[in-house]
Amino acid sequence: MKYQRTILMFIFLVTTTVLIYWPSLFNGYLNWDDTTHYLENPYLHPLNFHNFLNIFSTDVNQTYIPLTELSFAIENFIFGYNPLVSHLINIFLHAGVTGLVFLCALAMGFTLPAAGLASLLFGIHPMHVESVTWVTGRKDVLYAFFYLFSLLWYLRWFHTGKQYYYTFSLLSGILSILAKPMALSLPLVLLVCDLYLKRKWSWRILWEKLPYFFYTIPIAGMTYFLNSRVVDFQWPQSVMTWFWCFIFYLRKFLFPGELNPLYSLPQPVAWTNVEYTIAMLLMIIAVGVWWKNRTNKIFNFAFLFYFGSIFFLLRLDNTADVHIVADRFMYLASFGICLLAADTAIKVYNRTAVKSLSRKMAFMLGGSIIAMLILLTVRQQFTWRDSVTLWSVVLNKNPASFLALTNRANAHLQRKNSDLAIADLEYSLRVNPTQALAFYNLVTTEKPSTLLVDDG
Repeated sequence: MKYQRTILMFIFLVTTTVLIYWPSLFNGYLNWDDTTHYLENPYLHPLNFHNFLNIFSTDVNQTYIPLTELSFAIENFIFGYNPLVSHLINIFLHAGVTGLVFLCALAMGFTLPAAGLASLLFGIHPMHVESVTWVTGRKDVLYAFFYLFSLLWYLRWFHTGKQYYYTFSLLSGILSILAKPMALSLPLVLLVCDLYLKRKWSWRILWEKLPYFFYTIPIAGMTYFLNSRVVDFQWPQSVMTWFWCFIFYLRKFLFPGELNPLYSLPQPVAWTNVEYTIAMLLMIIAVGVWWKNRTNKIFNFAFLFYFGSIFFLLRLDNTADVHIVADRFMYLASFGICLLAADTAIKVYNRTAVKSLSRKMAFMLGGSIIAMLILLTVRQQFTWRDSVTLWSVVLNKNPASFLALTNRANAHLQRKNSDLAIADLEYSLRVNPTQALAFYNLVTTEKPSTLLVDDG
């Protein structure tokens, strides 16, 4: 009977996730990296051995993601350029990741209700919309899919001692980092998992992780060297920026009402700016709460999983990165937080009397939060409907964004709306007159040239 309930819960979670993301099936391709990664990638079409070698020997936007590119090539070979199919694949992958969250939670000893709620929170959270509804976000859902498979096989190896599960974990990890370099955190997270499982410390634990380090470091290193630069470290601005980034993701996950495809670092970077004062105070509180609850294995796992997953993306400056922060960077990093939130909610609910008013109020509050998250997720999908809509949302929050102005102008040109394009380009010239690209586009409106940037 328990096995049947597990299967029914898994089906419910996967189906619910797919249905919630159904509106994104009507979205199109965007002139923000979809072009570079897919539509104009010379190695994706035709699908032959020569291009297969090119996919695995070249980078895209200075990022080594051959498995993601191969998925695009196979998709194009079977279906051609079809945005509905591209979005459907992303949705199915996200549903698969949601199901894996459920299975990993069960393997970690969570109860069926707690595992189900954790998976539901992951599947419906608005911060994940960017990774799912942006075709280029394929690398996020694809790497997370194999990442959690690696974690699941590792947990099963620990519980059963069967060596082939360890082998499956290694192979899944390789596929994960070939989809996106962020899988570099996998061996560190497995160490966090050992801590959660209360494994007795020994050199064997490190020895088990060596094969993961052997392939994650060189593969991720390709992307690192392509993007390596000297960090413009300035005291205390760099420290404030790092703290702000660390807290940003937690704040947005807890309060996801205002999401933006392109965030800006609050200015000025100084203690007089309330944003950094709040971030510093929240950072102290977060570390203090973790230290107080460090013996709570679920809380400890959630905090360390988040830190281990997001650490490589915490910035010290804003001189070279288009994205100081981005919603998609929280995609997999939220796994542990979902586990903690679900476990806490179920424990609070179970501690109240069966027929008490408190239990009814807890149930209503939980249902209201879930309903709100679903509504926000559905609404956020429309931000990624098309290029004009996307950049209009960015400009509503940052009217002086040169990137948004230029790319919306190109989107208008593609729609043959030259007047709207010229208006955007003229304003972009006033915003940043040194950018020759805007002037070039302005005087050659018959030949749009999209400004593309690395999406991270």
